[in-house]
Amino acid sequence: MKVGDEVTITDDCHGACYLNTISTIEECIDYDSYKKFTLSNGLIFYDDELILYDSTPNTKPKHYKTDSIDVIDFCKLYDLNFNMGNIIKYACRKKEQDIEDLKKIIDYAQRELQYLEKCNQNANY
Repeated sequence: MKVGDEVTITDDCHGACYLNTISTIEECIDYDSYKKFTLSNGLIFYDDELILYDSTPNTKPKHYKTDSIDVIDFCKLYDLNFNMGNIIKYACRKKEQDIEDLKKIIDYAQRELQYLEKCNQNANY
């Protein structure tokens, strides 16, 4: 990663919930064992807390039942994080794998609940 790259923050331990937030690298300092990045929002992260943001256009998969709105567009419109977006995604799939899709919805809901509880604990310190 380099200055100017758009990245997704995958860390939520900086006193606030920045998980799945897109930002731009403003500064990169390369130490011997790690890289330190300063982002456009002023936060500092390390190489294992960021992933490159993939803005490659994608076509809508056929296994979603809605033709009126793209699921990804819906998630962006409501600024949903990864867990909430996947809940919506699996809820919108065609009903060929109901049981498996419901299990995935439950799994992502439990992950989101754990994440929010962790954020609330960090906010109370």
